This record gives sequence, structure tokens and C-alpha cells, in this order.
Amino acid sequence: MNPRSTYNSLKRKISLVKLTLVILFIQITILLVSNVKIALPKFASDYIIDSIFLDSNITLDYERIKFTARGDIWFNNL
Repeated sequence: MNPRSTYNSLKRKISLVKLTLVILFIQITILLVSNVKIALPKFASDYIIDSIFLDSNITLDYERIKFTARGDIWFNNL
């Protein structure tokens, strides 16, 4: 058995394990980030609400807006 070919085969297996671990880490990170809610301060959320609703007759009274990476919007005390 040639020692160089054995080393090369082991080297390929190690790089495959590293690639698998990187993919697993990316998937876990995506799952954790998708559940995080990011809260905006009142002045920033007022600006966003004003740009979404161009009609000045609509008023929203709320305490805080939270966004998720999935695109969910949460209002506190709406």
C-alpha cells in the first residue's frame, strides 16, 4: 500500500467532514436568526408607518414594532 495514496484519501475525508460541519453551522445559524425579533424604537417605526400608509387619515397607536427575518411584523399594544 502506498502511504501517499492513503494520506490523500484521509485528507479528502477530513475536508468532507469540515464541509459538512460548515453546512451544519450555517443551517443552525439560519434557524436561530429566523426566530429572533428585532425591535425598533418609536421614532424609527413612526417613519416606516408613515411611508407605508400614505393616507394621513390612518393613525396607529402602538408601543413598539418588532420584525423577524421571516418577514413577520409584531405590534405591541396596538
